[in-house]
Amino acid sequence: MLVLGFYTIGTSYENEAIRWAKSLIRVGMGFELVARPDLGDWHKNTAQKPLAIDWALHNRREPILYADVDAVFHASCTDYFEDLSCNYDFACFWAQGT
Repeated sequence: MLVLGFYTIGTSYENEAIRWAKSLIRVGMGFELVARPDLGDWHKNTAQKPLAIDWALHNRREPILYADVDAVFHASCTDYFEDLSCNYDFACFWAQGT
């Protein structure tokens, strides 16, 4: 499984992407970071996220798990997805405290 991350160049998310990548290296998971230009505001920048996901879906051949770059991985999560067939798309949103 490939973990996909997206960040905008020259923003604070660039530092988050470094921390994100280090956490994935530490737990032994493969990843790809997609860098996109800063368009000047948060809404325009986050609107580029689907472009990064679409790029990965068309250019990578393994299952993809998207994770925002402000996430930190403490363990490999590959086992959680072993039972999912490649014939399914899976999405999840969880907000702590809501």
